[in-house]
Amino acid sequence: MNWNCRHYFRIMSPVRPVTPVFHQHSAATVGAVRRAFDCGVRLLVVLVLCAGFGLPALATGGGGRKPPSPDLVLRTLDGAESLQLKALRGHPVLLSFWASWCGPCREELPKLAELAMQLGDDGFFLVAVNVDQVPTVGLEFLKRYKISVPAFQVTRGELVLMGVDALPTNILLDSDGEVVKVFKGFEPSLIDEIRRLLETMRPVATSPADGS
Repeated sequence: MNWNCRHYFRIMSPVRPVTPVFHQHSAATVGAVRRAFDCGVRLLVVLVLCAGFGLPALATGGGGRKPPSPDLVLRTLDGAESLQLKALRGHPVLLSFWASWCGPCREELPKLAELAMQLGDDGFFLVAVNVDQVPTVGLEFLKRYKISVPAFQVTRGELVLMGVDALPTNILLDSDGEVVKVFKGFEPSLIDEIRRLLETMRPVATSPADGS
C-alpha cells in the first residue's frame, strides 16, 4: 500500500475575492455579469493550480512527462552553506523531499540513509530536501530520530518546478542529471526498486586494452 502526505505547503497565497466595479445597469444585467465573472475567476484559479503544480502530467514511473532536469541551488538547513546540484554530475543522485510532520517520511528517511551508506562507495548521493517552513524544525527532527543525512532546503518556486505536491517524493537522477524516475509516497518496495535502478545505472567496467 502506498502512503503519502498530500499537502501544497502554502506555496500559493490565498486567493482573495475580487469585487468588480459595476456602473449603473439593470439588476438582471449586473447579475449576469457577476455570474460570468465568478465562473471566469474559478476557471482561472483551476488552470493556475494545474499549471503550477504540474498535475496530472508528472510521471511516477508510468507514462506522461517527467519534471525538468533540475539545476537547483541547495542550502543547508542552518543556511551556512550551499550546494549547486550540478556539482554532483557524474554520480546518480536521489532527491528526497520530506517534512517533520509527514508520518511516512519518518519511516522512509532512515531506510534511505541506510541505503546511501551501503552504496556510498559506488558514487551514489542522497540529497534530503526538507520542506518544513521553519528549517530548525527539520534539524530537530533529524537529531531526535538520529538520522544522519545531508539535509538541504530549496525555495517554494523550486518545489513547484519539480512538481513536488505530495510527501514523501523521491526523484532519482542519473549521472547526467536527467530524471530517471519519480516516486510519490512510501511503500515497502521503494528501497529495493531504487537499488535495482541504481544497479542498471552503474558504469560498465571495461577491460584494459591488450598490450600486444
